[in-house]
Amino acid sequence: MTRRTLILQAIAARNEGLTWSQVRDAVAPEMRTTTLRAAVIRHCKAHGGDLLTSEPRKQRAWTTRDLKRVADARRAGAQWKDCGALVGVSAQAAQHALRWSGITIGPDEVAPPQHPRQELVRRAVAERNGTGDSWSTLAARVGWPKTPGSLQAACAKYCRRQGLTLKPGRFGLRRPGGAA
Repeated sequence: MTRRTLILQAIAARNEGLTWSQVRDAVAPEMRTTTLRAAVIRHCKAHGGDLLTSEPRKQRAWTTRDLKRVADARRAGAQWKDCGALVGVSAQAAQHALRWSGITIGPDEVAPPQHPRQELVRRAVAERNGTGDSWSTLAARVGWPKTPGSLQAACAKYCRRQGLTLKPGRFGLRRPGGAA
């Protein structure tokens, strides 16, 4: 089969609505898809062939309801990937759609993300401020699944965000002379 025959068959297959991969499989499975496509396009430009163009880019028609759902979810503290999943798009597409429509969500409008063990952190802060026990004792009492140091860090972060104070430990009782 000559190259010209191969290209004409590819044009006919493409005009029937096949994708470039399907055209390659039907006409010349030994060729790379990009090579076949480039040869067909060059032939059509040189000889004035009528090749149907590729399918138009699929664009999503955003409704006001969809935009509002995404914006409300983001303001409630959801991550972008979860906001996009609500309407079946990627996180980047959701961000772009809101930006394009003029809906802005500032950092002060977004609810702080919920820590997965936030209730344990609340209990630990309340007990630490009430009794002043050590972090390892508190971690065992509230059922913290990680290290006591991570409980201390989570409590400090929670108090910073909420504007609370965290009672310091009883260094003088554990070490004579206090912390050095």
